[in-house]
Amino acid sequence: MDISRIDPAELTAIDVVVEALTSLADIDPNNIMVVGAQCRNILHSAHGHTFPLRSTGDIDVGIALSDWSTYTDLIGRLTRIGHSGIRYLVEGIPVDLLPFGDVEDPTGTDTPAQRKAALSVFAFREVFERALILPVGANLKVRIPSPAGYTALKMHAWCQRSIDFDDRDAPDLATAAFWYQESTEVADRLYTTKEGQQLLEATGWNLSHASAKLLSRDITAEIGLARTSELKEAWSKTDVDYLATRFGTEILPHWPDNRGERGLIVDCLGSAILI
Repeated sequence: MDISRIDPAELTAIDVVVEALTSLADIDPNNIMVVGAQCRNILHSAHGHTFPLRSTGDIDVGIALSDWSTYTDLIGRLTRIGHSGIRYLVEGIPVDLLPFGDVEDPTGTDTPAQRKAALSVFAFREVFERALILPVGANLKVRIPSPAGYTALKMHAWCQRSIDFDDRDAPDLATAAFWYQESTEVADRLYTTKEGQQLLEATGWNLSHASAKLLSRDITAEIGLARTSELKEAWSKTDVDYLATRFGTEILPHWPDNRGERGLIVDCLGSAILI
């Protein structure tokens, strides 16, 4: 990954939103983490890929909080839109505001004002602690999940949403596996380290499978034992065959169109979580 490869145009809307949020309430930009589709597109660009992914008109923003007062103050100054209870207009841009941190109760969930149901923020704290620093303006920096952190959040989202046959997370998971498969840094880890060579040997020197297994290991390191245990419970119940049929997109270069091969990559992605 190389942050300098990101198209500045990708960061413009985030810059506008963060400037507005920090001016409306007592929010430190260092406590803001960009997640969701905007995060995916930025990571894609930072990996050096120029072909476009699914576009999005909204931005998902996680805000680390010590209590509810800042969030309550902030949303009191914004116009709520939609029916999710967390979407607001910020400088004309739809933004999902996702509080996490000490406001979670129990860990991994909270219930923001204006929202009737609990909100899942699974592993947000762990991913935030290991997040990358993302410059979005001349003097403004926020956080963005690492590729492994992003994938962890997406795996849990798939487990939740696929129950209702919402498969939007499957192409995103395939894209994350693609990043690892195409990364020269990942290839170096696989070919030059003992751990990597063991993974290659275990997969018959199949780079796609070994890189997905390495991503799985990185996810467990990213979110720690407690969250990995929770993800294991959810992942063990998900329909991996259903995921395999949706695991990919025609825009990923030389991505397998065979469901069986996709299923093998899905198995590799879950390998370290299911231990």
